[in-house]
Amino acid sequence: MVVNLCLLCAVAASNVSADDSPPAAQATFLDPGALIHGIYPGKRPVTEDDVRAELDALHELGIDTIVITYVEYIHNTWGAFYESSIDELTAHPNLLKFDLVDVVLSQADKNDQQVLLGIGRGDDPFLTYTGCDDPDRLEPALDLAKRVIRELHEKYATRYESFGGWYLTHECRDIAYASRYYNPLAELCHELTPGKPVMIAPDGAPKADADSIAACKADIFAYQDAVGAGFVPPPQEKYSYDPEVRLKGLAEVFERYAAWHAENPEKRIWATVELWQMDGPEYTAAFPAEWFRVRRQLEAVTPHVEGIIFYECGGFLESPESEVESGGPAAVRLFNAYRAWSRE
Repeated sequence: MVVNLCLLCAVAASNVSADDSPPAAQATFLDPGALIHGIYPGKRPVTEDDVRAELDALHELGIDTIVITYVEYIHNTWGAFYESSIDELTAHPNLLKFDLVDVVLSQADKNDQQVLLGIGRGDDPFLTYTGCDDPDRLEPALDLAKRVIRELHEKYATRYESFGGWYLTHECRDIAYASRYYNPLAELCHELTPGKPVMIAPDGAPKADADSIAACKADIFAYQDAVGAGFVPPPQEKYSYDPEVRLKGLAEVFERYAAWHAENPEKRIWATVELWQMDGPEYTAAFPAEWFRVRRQLEAVTPHVEGIIFYECGGFLESPESEVESGGPAAVRLFNAYRAWSRE
């Protein structure tokens, strides 16, 4: 299977119904950290079979592109979530106790799904905000990321048809600034896997224009809608913890993003639609949103994007058939409501 970006865009367009309902999502993030027992409510630790069942449930929903948000996150001392031989990663245990990348790719092969591998954040999660002009931070980060990419390519990309591309896990505010990190990695990904896309996910107040979009070597820009915590952009820049604050102007925000891409049609524009909410006052303790709110997010962003990716399935979107019940009843309620709507 070869990922065809135009085909993905056609899927998005074909899901628009005669009554102008928003299209169903084509993709979802899957955070390995969300699968760690205790991060979200759940009956027991997640097993390989649970992950396979999760992919089957997503396939039933019509979600056939899975983005593993990160294959390592050593900043949290979580280590790698796959069988790595890289010293910096093996210094920490795999808290899932199984090779998540292998399990996801093998099950995706059975379901004819696609998987984008997020390379991870290393030990510098804010690099693309404050470290791209510091060689002492940038060069080590690039070195680790390139070793991870090469290892993932050798271990998985050539073995599984479901391998569909790459996700550069570091988020960003200023796309031109962050491209000092993105571009060398995107070039390596394109060299190793020609025709496979590279995705990034800018934050809720990205700084960009047509020129910086064109200069960035990424292929898919999955802009975060930033609804979950009610993000208020600069100059105030704060979390209001009221989703309505962000929802009010969400359509205009994505209209602006779309204008940047109008001059660069080869740079695909997606929306990352957040399935979670927080009560504050701290940025923590996320819980599943209600479907009526998520539908409004879809209605706001749909006219301006080519694809929809949910954030995320783990802990916020749970099949009623799940034996783990990650995220609790609210996650099952969101799954059921979305499934009923998407079937209509």
